[in-house]
Amino acid sequence: MDSDSWLPIVSILSLMLVACYFATAETALASANRIRIKSLADDGNRRAQKTVALLDDFDRALTTLLVGINIVQIACASLTTLFVKRLWGAGAVAVSTVVLAIVVFFAAEMLPKSFARAYPEEAALALAPSLRMLMTLLSPITVLFSGISKFITRLFGVPDAPTVTEDELYDIIESIGEEGGIEEEASRLIHSALEFDDITVQQVLTPRNRMVTVALDDSCEEILSVIRESRHSRLPVYDKTPDNIVGILGIRRYLKAYLAQGESVSLAELMDPPYFLPRKRRIDDALSEMSGRKQHIAVVRDDFGGVLGIVTVEDILEELVGEIWDEDDDPAQELAEKRPLVQEGAALAQTGTVPAEGGSAQGPDAGNAPVPVGKGPAPAEDAPVSNGKASAKGPDAGNPPAAGQQTPPGGEPSGRDGSKR
Repeated sequence: MDSDSWLPIVSILSLMLVACYFATAETALASANRIRIKSLADDGNRRAQKTVALLDDFDRALTTLLVGINIVQIACASLTTLFVKRLWGAGAVAVSTVVLAIVVFFAAEMLPKSFARAYPEEAALALAPSLRMLMTLLSPITVLFSGISKFITRLFGVPDAPTVTEDELYDIIESIGEEGGIEEEASRLIHSALEFDDITVQQVLTPRNRMVTVALDDSCEEILSVIRESRHSRLPVYDKTPDNIVGILGIRRYLKAYLAQGESVSLAELMDPPYFLPRKRRIDDALSEMSGRKQHIAVVRDDFGGVLGIVTVEDILEELVGEIWDEDDDPAQELAEKRPLVQEGAALAQTGTVPAEGGSAQGPDAGNAPVPVGKGPAPAEDAPVSNGKASAKGPDAGNPPAAGQQTPPGGEPSGRDGSKR
């Protein structure tokens, strides 16, 4: 082999290296973590800033790479054919084509792309400056092909799709959690945040037959009895029927007034006006509204104006961060009492009714049929109700009701597991 034969060989090897460059850059840009590179760019990394610019103009960068790959591979094939034909004749061209295809596949495609998939950010940062120069040099060609591509896209009406859908985001978070990229608690919190705006208040409310309430005409002794047996900071006040919530009583305000005025304290003057929410209001909207209005508790109504239950800010926050325990809470008791509440919540969300409790009086049909919210008969006065925080009976617990006085449904409504009012 004379000295002139080395020039084609060196040229072919050089073209192979250039093909490796293009293949590596293509895979690196397609696989690079945009968020990680943008974080480096925000920290002042100039290579990262150039890489972000490439990712922002990815279509043009990809067109440049594809044009470069085709030019290099065509040139490599042409030089190889001329070189082999000059050395061994036309009969060896077919063999050289097969050999070249195998070499290009392994050396200029598979190996560099495997490397770029293993180290996408590092490769993208290293190649970004030179790729920007190539984009400038090949801009006349890339502009032409990009224009053709956009014309065809518009011709077929390809819709613009989001980069990542919600389902794909769930899959990404699960994959990161399985790979140990984030802790299990962090993964659960992210899932809760994503599902937060899909939950309605009727799915997290305290059903009406488990609320703790007081009647507007209750005596001071009866109200104090409810306060002693419950651990809530606020109590709904109803007039004649639990479907007519007329106010929210702050316990501390009432006790201060009682200590100052004695039994002459007026319930109507101390209670705040109730805040109502429709049952289909999403909890993220409800949280914003309640925070803006400085409301800690809201009454949830059904489609006909009846009271389904109540929801507190804490009920909503627990859907995001999990159970919130106070120093007086017994977690074991809470979890044991929560099981029937979950079943009631599911029935309420699906049917708009509260299922009758086994073992507690629900009227003449107790144990046989669910009681429609706002329409059911009043239960016996001594029917105990668990509220997920503590067992509480109604304002008449232990005392016979006054003549003509109506007892709230479910004995006394008591709070949802974890709710504090």
